[in-house]
Amino acid sequence: MIFEKLVQKYDSLSEDKSIDISPIGYSATKVSFAIVLSKQGGVLNLIDLRDEIKGKLFPRTMIVPLQETRSSGNSPYFLCDKSKYIFGYDGNKCPDFFARFRELQLKILSDVDDVEAQAVVNFVNSWNPGMVEETPCISERIEDVIGASSFVFRLDGMREFVHDNINVKAAWEEASSEIADNIWDLISYTKNQPYIAQCLITGEMTPIAKVHQSIRGVAGAQTSGAAIVSFNKPSFTSYGKDQSYNSPIGRTAMLKYTTALNYMLAGSNKIRLGDSTVVFWAERTTSMEGSNFTEEDFFKMFLDPPFKVEKKNTGAEKDDVKLETVGELEKYVANVLNGIRQGKKIRDLLPHPDLRFFILGLAPNSSRLSIRFWMTDSLGDYIENVERHYSGMNIVKPPGAFDAVPMWVILNEIAVLGKIDNIPNTFITSLSYSVFSGADYPGALLAMIIGRIRADKNINYQRVGLIKAFLTRNIFKEKKEEVITVALDTSNKTPAYLLGRLFSLLEKVQTDAAGGKLNSTIKDRFFGAASATPAIVFPQLLRLSQHHVSKAEYGNYSDRKIQEVMNDISGFPKHLSLEEQGLFVLGYYHQKQANYEKKSEE
Repeated sequence: MIFEKLVQKYDSLSEDKSIDISPIGYSATKVSFAIVLSKQGGVLNLIDLRDEIKGKLFPRTMIVPLQETRSSGNSPYFLCDKSKYIFGYDGNKCPDFFARFRELQLKILSDVDDVEAQAVVNFVNSWNPGMVEETPCISERIEDVIGASSFVFRLDGMREFVHDNINVKAAWEEASSEIADNIWDLISYTKNQPYIAQCLITGEMTPIAKVHQSIRGVAGAQTSGAAIVSFNKPSFTSYGKDQSYNSPIGRTAMLKYTTALNYMLAGSNKIRLGDSTVVFWAERTTSMEGSNFTEEDFFKMFLDPPFKVEKKNTGAEKDDVKLETVGELEKYVANVLNGIRQGKKIRDLLPHPDLRFFILGLAPNSSRLSIRFWMTDSLGDYIENVERHYSGMNIVKPPGAFDAVPMWVILNEIAVLGKIDNIPNTFITSLSYSVFSGADYPGALLAMIIGRIRADKNINYQRVGLIKAFLTRNIFKEKKEEVITVALDTSNKTPAYLLGRLFSLLEKVQTDAAGGKLNSTIKDRFFGAASATPAIVFPQLLRLSQHHVSKAEYGNYSDRKIQEVMNDISGFPKHLSLEEQGLFVLGYYHQKQANYEKKSEE
């Protein structure tokens, strides 16, 4: 299913003339220099193709003849390679590598009647690794040459590169279509016939790929790429079928799925969640109505929105979602969010709500890739589920705070020391699945949030919003009425919620008594114990509060507020469950926000 959808994505991308994706038989490769040749094959110059970005030079990505994963120690590429192969030099002379490179170029280009092709033939016939020191344009910048990503060829006086020459491309495509397994097999390919079997993706009888191209762009994986399909031990051999013959995928289908996945991983169709790289795509690439961006662009921005809330002056008007950076895409997503806040249906706000969307979670596993999750649904359903997550987390917050909290912020808030690497990867996968699918949050989420609050006493709107979302979805999902509100709920008589409010009022009167000049409050010393074992802590705090009330400037007002909450508390429980501790935190946070709200003038 995954490979089938990736093959379909490749076909869709290749039909779009505005998208520069590698055709079958070609690949996108980073290139540093162009070697300028004379007709006789002499090296005249090196042209630097690197792009300067913020003072640093980066190789240029170019479409060149296919460069598959090197599975042997000496496997050259056609017309584009590193200095070890092209010059036979990588700081030391490498004559064997150059000899293999020469053999491949001659195999394809010897009979091509074209001046550019014959210039390369003349080069490989006349060059030897010892000439590196005798060629000024190379020897003068030898460090750049050794460290270069790749080189391509250009004939002196021509604007195009040799690999783009129409006659050269025809020769390459004819030769590569006959290859059984890999490009470098062309050198020795004589009588070995390809393994023909039924492709698992297309169902056709076709040559099967023995080695699959590497996937690049997955965070944490090898920079050279890693494989999704790979068999490299005798124990994996089945009925004499070694390597990827065990998983029969046709060569063309293999090239399509790997090219499509590499293309998306090199672009913006991805987000990072812990050790997982999540790549997503639509069944067909279409633009949002009246815009120049796609549904995929919209989906990514919706998952990772740079928005903030702008408060209205009166309570009668709803707050607006405003942008930190203004752009067409940001405005579109903001309009969708504001439309949802106004009660409009999500499917009425999207031009193609039934468009099929696919989400693939990939994680590094040595030289391979693990598939963490695979989901398929409509764009409208995904947006509804993500918005439900945002709505569940919606809580009163400081002015200018994010209304839609991105996933990476959530993970930072529940991670020990704020490092996402400290969160189990299985948990991140479960949490991501809950957000995308609308399923219950993982049971460990609440314990992790409460644990972080007890450890660092940081009670911010992101953490409290997560507690609200968890309790609403996992604990009170059968309740038809709203159990947990966005702001302070004075009608909520739940003991744990009232105790949280009481603790906040006791903290405020302590702060008022000290004139606001305290390095630490009762929260820093007693919050964990008060939220877990109220009967032990609260009698002591109430006795202490009487001293604070007598010293505070508005002590009588604070005392009345404390008494109002105490009237609904029949006693202090010995213990609070984990869910009750969550309600305690909510009560504390709601009351604290209410303590410092500016009262509207009557």
